[in-house]
Amino acid sequence: MADIQQYIKDSRVKTTKQNDLVTLIQNRVTQFADVLPPGSNAKKFVTQALMAIERSPKLQQCEAKSIIKALYECASYGLEPNGSLSEADLVPYGKRVEFLIGYRGLMKLASNTGMVRMFDFGVIHENDEVDYRVGNDSFFSHKPKLSGRGVPIAYYALAQLTTDATVVQVMTTEEIYAHGQRHSPSFSHNTSPWQTDFQAMAIKTCMRQLCDKKLPKDASSESKLLQSAAHRDDFQNLNGNGPNMEVPLDVSDFDIADPKKTPEKAPKKQEKQKKVPKVAKEKEVEKEEPTPVKKDTSDFASHLQKEVDEIVKLGGNVDDILTKIVGTKKITKFYNKLPDDVQGEVLDEVLEAKDKYLLAEKANS
Repeated sequence: MADIQQYIKDSRVKTTKQNDLVTLIQNRVTQFADVLPPGSNAKKFVTQALMAIERSPKLQQCEAKSIIKALYECASYGLEPNGSLSEADLVPYGKRVEFLIGYRGLMKLASNTGMVRMFDFGVIHENDEVDYRVGNDSFFSHKPKLSGRGVPIAYYALAQLTTDATVVQVMTTEEIYAHGQRHSPSFSHNTSPWQTDFQAMAIKTCMRQLCDKKLPKDASSESKLLQSAAHRDDFQNLNGNGPNMEVPLDVSDFDIADPKKTPEKAPKKQEKQKKVPKVAKEKEVEKEEPTPVKKDTSDFASHLQKEVDEIVKLGGNVDDILTKIVGTKKITKFYNKLPDDVQGEVLDEVLEAKDKYLLAEKANS
């Protein structure tokens, strides 16, 4: 009987928490509209977000400010969270939520630039027929065998541009394996997709490199979004000792990053390594470091000011928060030049304060 009563009590607490979270998300339609790309429907995005949370009990148990922050990131790229198109994922990790861009999300962002006509990707097996040349007479052709293809030896992603040119990114299994070892601290973790679905990870790695290094770029907002997404890190601090993670099928570099902390170095290799794919050789392939892309933060100050104005309307203020972190309570264009981690800290604190005032207002109404 006592167990039943405790279950009822826990259910009521959970329901109250869910209702509060729904209210917080619904109250941010205007804010989401501010960060969504032009032409996007903020109400539709909120509906998609609520459906994503409704379908995931683990998301419902995460901290509200972490969910809101992940949704802001998702909205800034104009992608659907946890939808049927697999454009992007909200992945719960303990009480935190991480936002990940899927390879279909990359394809959508690239298509939005107006420079890409179509995409393709695939796996090359040892008995397939392949013609691949680089240089002035670059060319790529892949003719898969219908049977007896042998083991995978390479992966590729290609895009046909509106200029009729074709760009392709080909990576051998050894290169893919070296990339995963070098850039994913969780590479050997038993729940890492590098171990559970190597092929999907390989294809996404090729797609990311294609968008980063091969597709043309310009100064348009769509092109800047694609550049940002291609350079975006996924999880960065998972060391294999934390709780199990709810991992969607289409998850890339399995690393969690805390914006308030410096990313940890990859853990040292253990003496006993897991078996590598048969065709993978134990050698490191030098990786061309991507050119850093500066995040466009030109609207951060105005976005922050809107949040502060909302708090003032609720009868509160965040002068102490701003003074503590930045040294002044006055919001100016200087805020746009703050480092990303400082901007993240400021926004986190302000959103947390706003949530408290919203809940207080709701309790008093």
